[in-house]
Amino acid sequence: MFVQKLNKVCAALTVVLIALLMASQMALATNPPELVQLVADNSNPVKQESVRLLQPVGGGQDVEIDKGFGTWLNYFDFVGAWLYSIAVGICVLWFLAGGIMIMVSGSNSGLRQTGIDQMKWSMIGLIILTFSGTVLRTLNNLFFT
Repeated sequence: MFVQKLNKVCAALTVVLIALLMASQMALATNPPELVQLVADNSNPVKQESVRLLQPVGGGQDVEIDKGFGTWLNYFDFVGAWLYSIAVGICVLWFLAGGIMIMVSGSNSGLRQTGIDQMKWSMIGLIILTFSGTVLRTLNNLFFT
């Protein structure tokens, strides 16, 4: 009974979250008004060309402003190497946790199999992360030439 209600609540929250994400993507896709910073005398508008980040991420501190979804893509390209190193670190930690599971499993074959599966999937994740650029470039050339 409780699990069924929890499933309904989770399904409703998922639908609301998807609706919010779609609405935000549609809002980003429209052309926003020009970002204008007025000078002190309010007579000569100056177009803002970049956004200064609060903390430097990925080796820089400024992200270029583009129309629509472009600013987000610039930011994602800007922090891509940092995100890659974080994802690789998580995969390595997951692999180590699987090794620890195998070492402490003793005679529990279920825990040993869980550790082996965890190590296998972390290696698959590392391979996917390593070759993701190649896969995306290949797909891009296949579909958008």
